Amino acid sequence: MSGELKSITTFSEPQPVMHCKHGLCPELYTSWETDNPGRRFLRCQMWQRGDCGFCQWFDPEIVGRPKELINRLRSQKKALENRLKSQEAEHRVISTRACELEQKLIDANAKIKSLSIMNDVLTQKLKVVTDEQAKSDNHILELVTSNAKLTEQLVKLKRELKLLKTLLKCLFFISLMFVVGLSCFLAGKRNKAMLYLPSV
Repeated sequence: MSGELKSITTFSEPQPVMHCKHGLCPELYTSWETDNPGRRFLRCQMWQRGDCGFCQWFDPEIVGRPKELINRLRSQKKALENRLKSQEAEHRVISTRACELEQKLIDANAKIKSLSIMNDVLTQKLKVVTDEQAKSDNHILELVTSNAKLTEQLVKLKRELKLLKTLLKCLFFISLMFVVGLSCFLAGKRNKAMLYLPSV
């Protein structure tokens, strides 16, 4: 009778006075063993501390279909309890996993927020760089335009310089001709003057 579950200290019906070897009134227990499911029995109060060996059935033996039904219900109850324990364990695992996922979600949201801030900063920097690039492009375009104008002016100056060189050559030739003509003219004058001088 090792399958007892609980003790009953009072009796619903009159019972003869009975004592164990300790001189104490025995307590009423219920057996849930397969051979005697639901059958009550009397046992020494001190069976866990110093059992005197007193044990006596209180109910008659249960036989036939009631015994089979009790055992079946007990098996079903045990199966349901095991299933409940399994579901509770699964629930704990799922709850733990849910907490972990929730924490990961919080971390992910924080990371997304941080990345969003970084993205805004980078976008602002990109805008500044783009504006500077646009200014640089405009400056380069201005330089190219100025270079084209300077190149055009340089070509014009080269043409004018070439023209001036040509004019200088012409002026030099004219001056030379003038000097030669003047020299010839003066020489002719001197020769005539010599012809009119009296002989000594």
